[in-house]
Amino acid sequence: MGDSAFRFANKLMKPYPFQVHPPEHEKICNYQLSKCRRVVENAFGHLKARFRRIGKGVDNHIKNVRLIIKAACTLHNFLNCHNDVINHKWIEEQITYESSVRLEQPEHTDAVADFEAEPEKIRRAIANSFYSGVVESPASSSLEMNWDWLLVGG
Repeated sequence: MGDSAFRFANKLMKPYPFQVHPPEHEKICNYQLSKCRRVVENAFGHLKARFRRIGKGVDNHIKNVRLIIKAACTLHNFLNCHNDVINHKWIEEQITYESSVRLEQPEHTDAVADFEAEPEKIRRAIANSFYSGVVESPASSSLEMNWDWLLVGG
């Protein structure tokens, strides 16, 4: 999940670009992707608060980052299962740190263009799935911005 700052790719979904009057399926898709992104951001916020080294950037070779994050997530989940709670002070300190420092992002990108055909097909399929779920839902007779009953990714 990413926002407009990220490069659109098969493995990185981002919302449709802003429009004053977007089509209904794009509006619904952006809403659901936004909810999902907030969940991911909160999860990584907790992870970075517990393992502060991650919050300061992973200074290992880029090929090892995925393994490091998986290991940290596994350990984080293990600690949660054993009632090792996150101190809220850690979260506050992480937020303060992140607002004061700008970490450099890797310079390597596979493509410069933001529009790529394959991720667009994926996003369109996701948007259509969300839209058809809302249209067919017996939960509401109107298409208001209340799609909380829809399960993202499930």
